[in-house]
Amino acid sequence: MQKNIKAIVLIIFLLLFIAIFSFFLNIKINDVREVSYQKGWNDAKARLYAQIGSIANDGIVRDMVFGTITKINGNQINIKISSSELLSDPALDNRIVTVNNQTQIYKFQPKSKEEYKKELENYYKENNIDINTFVPSPDRQLGPDKYEQVLTNLENLKVGQVVNVYANQNIKEIKNFIAKEIVIKK
Repeated sequence: MQKNIKAIVLIIFLLLFIAIFSFFLNIKINDVREVSYQKGWNDAKARLYAQIGSIANDGIVRDMVFGTITKINGNQINIKISSSELLSDPALDNRIVTVNNQTQIYKFQPKSKEEYKKELENYYKENNIDINTFVPSPDRQLGPDKYEQVLTNLENLKVGQVVNVYANQNIKEIKNFIAKEIVIKK
């Protein structure tokens, strides 16, 4: 009977040892899989960029993002950006922008019809263009802009507006940054 108990205890210890060993072996295998997955992903990106080229080459400094305001909380603005990089990190599609007292905020507003007409007449006169025979060409600017950029403030920013946000640093891989300039597009 004692031999049976010793055998059962030995079997239990052996099974416990195998279970613990398997557990640690499984963790190590999962770590290797994670490293292998990331390495494989990075290799695939490199091969893709080598074959088709990257719209946003890694050597390019990004100091501007373009997107839609999704949330405003005090001087913090959340922006869902439109990424220009094919395989960019999806976590960076949502940026948090801080507005400080040095941030310039602009909006485009249409010029009055009278002001625009006067600028257009001056443009035709300065460029010796006969309005009756004028033919637009791709090499020539068509005339003055119909909109003017007007300085505004943080209170005029609204959720849903499309904006360009400029920074004083490379923000390609930065989620949170301070805005140098914000231009309200619509």
